[in-house]
Amino acid sequence: MAIKLLSLNGVDNNEACEIRTLLNENDINYYETPGRNFAFIHGAIWLVDSSQFGKAQELITKYQAQRENNAKITYGEAVTSGEIKSFFQRVKDNIVVSAFWAIGILIVVIGFIAKVFERI
Repeated sequence: MAIKLLSLNGVDNNEACEIRTLLNENDINYYETPGRNFAFIHGAIWLVDSSQFGKAQELITKYQAQRENNAKITYGEAVTSGEIKSFFQRVKDNIVVSAFWAIGILIVVIGFIAKVFERI
């Protein structure tokens, strides 16, 4: 009996393709149901033989751990090289916009505090 292995909700095409390749390389029989219009029904990958579920789940778990590790390494390299800016670097680069935001937030907070004390 078929068993659902993976919902494709939020899975990009690249990752789905890599999972299909992983399943093919390990001789795991599967089929895929496509998503429908407007994303009300999401696609999924189903196993033909439910006895292969444990092996497939283990392969996907290892794959996802490797993908997560690669993403962390890539992000770390981007941060150290300066491609990704921290919050304070962005504030420093856009000091005028940041000042307007700070003043706007301050006005809202002061207005809220004034309304609270007005009722007392």
